[in-house]
Parts: sequence; structure tokens; C-alpha cells
Amino acid sequence: MSLGFEAESCRCTKTSAVRPGQHTSSLMRMRVLAALLLMLTSPVLAGQYESGFAPTSADPASLVTPDVAQGGAAVEAFADCVSGPAVSATTGCTGYDYDGDGDVDLADYALAQAEVEAQTCGDGTGWYTDGVEIGYVLADDVVEASGLAMSEQNPDVVWTHNDSGGGNVIYALRTDGTLLGTYRLGTGFLTDAEDIAIGPGPAPGVDYVYVGDIGDNDNVRAAIRVKRVPEPVVDAYQDPVNLTLDNVDTITLVYPTGPDAPGQKDAETLFVDTNGDLYIVTKRNFPNRVYRATFPQSTSAAMTLEWVATLPASTGLNWITGGDCSRDGRWIVVRNDRAVDYANVWHRKPGEDIGAVLESTSCLIALQSEPQGEAIAWEPDGLGFLTVSEAHHMLEPLWYYEHGGVPAN
Repeated sequence: MSLGFEAESCRCTKTSAVRPGQHTSSLMRMRVLAALLLMLTSPVLAGQYESGFAPTSADPASLVTPDVAQGGAAVEAFADCVSGPAVSATTGCTGYDYDGDGDVDLADYALAQAEVEAQTCGDGTGWYTDGVEIGYVLADDVVEASGLAMSEQNPDVVWTHNDSGGGNVIYALRTDGTLLGTYRLGTGFLTDAEDIAIGPGPAPGVDYVYVGDIGDNDNVRAAIRVKRVPEPVVDAYQDPVNLTLDNVDTITLVYPTGPDAPGQKDAETLFVDTNGDLYIVTKRNFPNRVYRATFPQSTSAAMTLEWVATLPASTGLNWITGGDCSRDGRWIVVRNDRAVDYANVWHRKPGEDIGAVLESTSCLIALQSEPQGEAIAWEPDGLGFLTVSEAHHMLEPLWYYEHGGVPAN
């Protein structure tokens, strides 16, 4: 059956998947379309993921709630239209041409499925699709993926690390989970690494990787640390490498005392603002607190963190296990790990203070259930985010959540 799309739409080979200047977002969407293609063409997956949808016109907003019972028939009907001739009233496929380009293809299927599965926030931040599995963590050494950071300078590359006891290393993965490299952070050790981020640093125009050694399960650490290193160059299709990085800085941080001190100092969320400020969000306090280390951070003396915000005491903001800020500073997300996993998203307008934004109402997003889910990372442009579990299992899936209906500012 022809599915009506060119091979150019899904670049899956070593020679064609990464082109100079191609953005991570377009590559991610290729992976999502490939997943949708697999669902369309595989009887097993079609049965597993029968969500069904009842398109009623070319306007995606008119889609009705899916009927699970008729899901298989709906998918089959859509597939028949995809394989058929150009759309016309006589083919019965007019209602499936969601983008109005005169034919029915995977782009229309993605629009239809996304609209049905979307979680609409109603606060100007648009909608978010249910998670799509785009890969699995295939690295034997990544046994507790506690943090994620998506690279901007290295398309289709994501950074991760293990939790406490995981060594003084970070790992580069392709966004399908394939190991690309193991990178030692100079000398020394990590006590309890809990999150990783990418952002600006001392040298203008250079992207830095920040590793948050910020965990404190027993509430006993006198100081926490963030390791910072210029982001290495990684090719998304290189053979795995094992390297030791130079120019690694250590930023030592202490919490304030008195009323500004957190009740519990354990934290698993680190992100970087566009101006280089570091933000840490506590895990075990409810409501949880947000602390800042302003740029430039000292690497020779301990810095005292500044308490800048208290998160709302609302759903999904307890037991916070990860977070990120998009590279343009417009989107902030934190996630939790409870019986039901959630992400909370804030839209930050130009010039808004992060502390004030994080004290405002967020958009609640239900995540796929992940045992011990801790890691979350924005695409650099904020058009989607990734999550992964740190559970001690092989083949933990990487989940991708697309962000649509994005405000202009």
C-alpha cells in the first residue's frame, strides 16, 4: 500500500539523517511521523494503539472525542484514503484532508491524531500531544537516566547521566537512544547528580553543559555543586567514543539560612536562563521552592543561593524530579514522579521575571506512566519535550510530547 509520502519525509539512514544546519525539531518530527507510519502499517501496533478518531471536516477543531470501539475501523478508513487518489467528494476522503493540500498523507494523519490526543491548556500555551515513543535507551552503562538536556549545536543529540553512584561522567545519545559517547568530567566525582542542562556561560557564543550534583536525600549536605563544561562536538552518527573533558569548572552552592532556607534541601531540577543564571527547584517541600545562582557564578568560593519563588501548591508540583527552560527562555517545565506523572509548563513572555512566572498558574500535562520518571528536556526551540525513566530496566523508552498552537510571544 502506498502511503503517499516521499522518502525525503523520513530520513532514517546514516548518510541522510543529519544535514548541515538541519534543526533538531525537524528531525524529531521525522521520528514522530515514522512512529505514526509504523502504527498505521502494523496490525499489532494498530491494535495496541487503537485510539480511533471521527473526523467530520477539514477543520481539525471539529474532531470529536475518539470512540475506542471503532478505532480500528477509523484507522483502516484513513489508510484507505491515504493510499487512494487525490481527494474529491466522490472518494469519501474529503474529511481526512486536514491540511487542505488536496491529498491525504501522513501529515494529515499526524494532525488528526494530535488533535484528538492533544491536551489543551486554555492559557495561551497551546496544546501538547500524548507522548510518542521515539526510541529506547540502548546504552548498557546508562542504568539510571536522572536528567536530560537536548543539544542545539549538535542536532539530534541528547545528554544524560546516571543518578548517585553513577560516576563522574555524562553520556551523549542520539534521540533514538543510541549511545554516541561517554565523557568524563575531568577529575573528581559526583555525589548525587540529579539533572543536566545546557545554556550560556563565561565565553560568549559557547554552549555549556551544566551537571547538577544537587541531590540530598538525607538533608545533610553542607554544600551542593554544579559542574560546567563547554559542550563537546558530537556527530549524531559517530561511533561511540570515550573521552575525558578539559576545562571543567565546579560551582559550589549553599542554601541560605533562616526563613529563606528550604525545609528539605534535596533537589532534582536544574535549569539555565538565557542570561546564564542557574535555577534549582527543591523536591520534597510542598509547596516547593525555587533558588537562583546569578551569573557569573564563582568557581573559587561558595555562592549562597537566593530564594526567588515558591511554586503553587497544585497538582503535579509535589515530589518534583526534573525540569528545563527552553533556550529562548519562553518555556519552563517541571515534572514529578508520583502515582500519576505530570509535567507543569509555564509560558514566559519577554522581560518577565522567572520567579514571578513560576509563582503563576501553570499548564498541567499528563505524562505517560514512567516508573521512577525523573528526566525531562525541551527541544531548544520549545516546540516539544522529551522524558525518560531512570528505572533499572533495559530499553526504557524516550517519550516525545509535541507542543502545538504556540503563542507568537
